[in-house]
Amino acid sequence: CDRLLRTLLDLSDSEVEVICVDDGSADSTPQLLENFKFEASIRVKVITQENRGPGGARNAGIDQASGEYIWLVDSDDDILVCNALKLLRAVYSKSYDIIDFNLVSKSLIINSMSVPEGEITSKDEDLAKILLDKFGRICTKLFHSRIFKYCLIRYPEYCIYEDNPLQFIIPFYVDSLYKSEEALYVHHEEFESITRSKLSSRYYDRMLTSVWGYEKGVHLSDGNVEYIEIMKNKFVQLYFFNTGRLSRIPDYSWIDKIRIINQFNRECRRLKIEVHLTKIFKAKNVRFKLRMKLRFLWLASLLIPSQKKYFDRKRIDAWGRPFEAPF
Repeated sequence: CDRLLRTLLDLSDSEVEVICVDDGSADSTPQLLENFKFEASIRVKVITQENRGPGGARNAGIDQASGEYIWLVDSDDDILVCNALKLLRAVYSKSYDIIDFNLVSKSLIINSMSVPEGEITSKDEDLAKILLDKFGRICTKLFHSRIFKYCLIRYPEYCIYEDNPLQFIIPFYVDSLYKSEEALYVHHEEFESITRSKLSSRYYDRMLTSVWGYEKGVHLSDGNVEYIEIMKNKFVQLYFFNTGRLSRIPDYSWIDKIRIINQFNRECRRLKIEVHLTKIFKAKNVRFKLRMKLRFLWLASLLIPSQKKYFDRKRIDAWGRPFEAPF
């Protein structure tokens, strides 16, 4: 987090507060944060807690935040905070629920929402539908504090892939959004992060967070068929396509994917999601070779018993507790 802290040291704006959450580190991070607090020209709060996962860290920061807007920033990335403040002040009078902007990753400017610059409100358009379909990245958004404070939205704790479920939930609480074409978040990949490191038992949290997000989203949709269809597609993408890594030739990763597909099918039956194999395997983002692998693995998954106990053990290995929804 040293690079991000150096960026924040340049700030002297009295209306900004920085909340640093040390989520159970075992190194010198607490001292680094205390040094930053001493040197900074802005208000800084340092929270030290036992390891509760990224969601637990974010919840702790949200609970302590006194600002009107909240920006959730990963410690290994960087931000153009002065430009962000200029943008916020330019549109502040509109009191948007979300202000979204672009990010820089590998020298490319990315619009994670794929929507044009400008204002979108629920009075003029179906904003819930737009956000369900094109929510984009959490880190490229300034959230009005009422999204978390008054709507009582919280992250799932003791897990990773904590952002996934909020894509299903936040859209139902947003009435206004401003999209900016400015690139204000800089994503870095030179360090080994939680989600890019070797697969561990915590990797399978992405299955649990996707299921909870979908269930919560369906509840909030009030039976809207169009919303539910969008969420089904998102759920299939997060659970079936994005979970598991496949090598070119058969190895343990193939067995792992068979187990994931087996559990995916059982979750779909429980959630009453009708899976159309033809639609899945003809998706535009699925290359021919991958399609053939997935067909084979799908058939193999039908030949094995339920893998629920296997993934339950993985969960206990990862965190020592079952997954719990925050609200």
